[in-house]
Amino acid sequence: MPDSHQNNNTPPPTTPTPGNQSNWGMWILMAVIAAILMLAFNFDGSSGAQRLKFDEFKQAFRQGLIVQNNPKDFPIEVTTSDGSSEATIVAYKYRKVPQCEEGRFFMPVANNEEMRDICNRYGIIDGGKVADTSGIPTAGAERIWSSKDLIKLGEEGRLVMDQGKQPRLVTTADGQSYIYGSYRKNPTEKATRQDTELVVTDFNRTFQGDEVRDLLGDRAVYRVDNSSWTTLLINILPVIILIVCCVGGLIYAGWLGGGTDILSMFANTDAFFGLPFGATIAIIIDMIYFMARRSMKFTELMDCLPEGFKQMVPAILI
Repeated sequence: MPDSHQNNNTPPPTTPTPGNQSNWGMWILMAVIAAILMLAFNFDGSSGAQRLKFDEFKQAFRQGLIVQNNPKDFPIEVTTSDGSSEATIVAYKYRKVPQCEEGRFFMPVANNEEMRDICNRYGIIDGGKVADTSGIPTAGAERIWSSKDLIKLGEEGRLVMDQGKQPRLVTTADGQSYIYGSYRKNPTEKATRQDTELVVTDFNRTFQGDEVRDLLGDRAVYRVDNSSWTTLLINILPVIILIVCCVGGLIYAGWLGGGTDILSMFANTDAFFGLPFGATIAIIIDMIYFMARRSMKFTELMDCLPEGFKQMVPAILI
C-alpha cells in the first residue's frame, strides 16, 4: 500500500522574477526617445544643412553673408503652416565674405531723436561740426533721398563699418545735418555651390514673424506648407509622447510587480508609481524636443511648469 505520507521531493514551480528577464519595455521606451530626438533635430529633411539660431541668421544677413541676388539658383524660402506657429527659413550662406564693390553716399537729414535712434542702431558715428558742405565728400557720391533707403542698407548689412570708413553724422555751421559714408554693392562674383552652404533657421511665427518680414521683405519666397502629416505630427507629437510614456510607465510598474506578459503587467501595475514616472519622462522628452526644435527657450519651459500645476491641481482634487 503506498505511503500517503511519503514526502514529495518534486520542487514547486518557480515564478520568474523581474531580475531574470530582459527589460524589453525600457528598451522600447529608449528607442522611442531616440526616434523623437532624431525627428526633432532633422524634422524638415534638410540633412547636412547648417542650423542657425534666428539671431545668428539675422547677423549673417546683415553682414551680407546670405545670398540675396540670385533667387533662381539660391532662393530664400520662408515656410509656414496654418496649423502651427513654427516656421522655417531656408537660405544659402557664403562660406566667406564675398568680394563687393564699394560706393559712397550722402544724405541730408533732420537731426532729431528718430534719426539718432537710426544712427545708434546701425553704428553711424557722430562726426561733429563742419564749416559747410565742402567738408562733406559729395563728389562722386550717390544722394539718398529717404531714411528708408538708409535703413535698408543697414538691414542688409551693406554699410561699410571698417575702421576709418564708418558712416558719419555731421552738422554744418548753418544747422543742416548730413550722413555720409560707404556701402557695399552687390557681390561682383557669381555665387556657386562650392562657395555657399545651405542654412536652416527655425523661428516662432507668433513672436518673430513681423521681424522676419521686416528683415527679408520681398527678397524671400513665402509659402504655406499644410502637408497633412507634418502639421498633424507637429501639433500632436507632445501628446503622443505623454500617452506612450504613461502607458510605458504602467507597464514598467507591472513588470516590477512580477508581471511576465502585457496582461499580467497591467494586472500587477501600480498606478501611483507608474503614472507619475511616465509623466516625468514625458516632460523631460518634451522639453528636449521643444529646445531641439528651438520653439521655446529653457526659461520659457520652466515658466510652463507652475502654470501646468495651476491647471491640473483643481482637476486632480475634484
